[in-house]
Amino acid sequence: RSRITMPQELRNRVLIAAGALCGLALAARAARAARQKASRASACIRVAVASKEVHAAVNDAVARAMNAVVTGHVAPSLVADQPVDLEQTLRGARNRIWHVIGTTEAMENYDMVVGIENGILRGGTTGAGAGEDGGGDVDEVWLDFSVVVVRDLKTGHEAVTSSAGLRIPSSAVGAWAEAGCEGTVGEALADESGCDPTDPHAFLTGGAFPRAFLLEQAVCVAVARLPSRSEVPVSDSIVSDA
Repeated sequence: RSRITMPQELRNRVLIAAGALCGLALAARAARAARQKASRASACIRVAVASKEVHAAVNDAVARAMNAVVTGHVAPSLVADQPVDLEQTLRGARNRIWHVIGTTEAMENYDMVVGIENGILRGGTTGAGAGEDGGGDVDEVWLDFSVVVVRDLKTGHEAVTSSAGLRIPSSAVGAWAEAGCEGTVGEALADESGCDPTDPHAFLTGGAFPRAFLLEQAVCVAVARLPSRSEVPVSDSIVSDA
């Protein structure tokens, strides 16, 4: 049987064409991967977190909640070390945001700023003597909470929420008050219990709900309250008011 042989020149052309097709296929695959990576990167926003101290656990919590690249910034609250009501705590969180906006270089590279301030709130009394008749033992109810403010620097809109309030021992509040209200109630509780003064929440919940976890939930709620950028005009100023 006779065999049909392909001229060497034609064979070379076929091999070159096949190689080119393979190269195009690989290039297309690489381009798709690059587009997917770029898409994921564009969905990942840049966020500045303004707080009393830079805590990796808190930054990680914000990053998870917002799918963001997070940079921590130490920012003063310009309120008492231990805010005692909602108004003061909210003011502290906002002051931290404006400090970061006013002092950070290349702020235009950020999409949002998160301000965090921890406070305590007197919720009333409990015990046998807490009713109308009085008498008996009365224990004050104090709640520890954080105010979270998320500001969209592209639109100027702001969302405010709080973490879940956690009851703290009135003895720690009393010790803090007797010390002249210096420092924080968390530090007073740490003196009593040996817990982490920056995370008494973990101690009070047996490790179930550390501060970072509670903040992550609060940030998620705040972000959900922000209007979509497609729904509002984009502001040219990162410091415009909502």
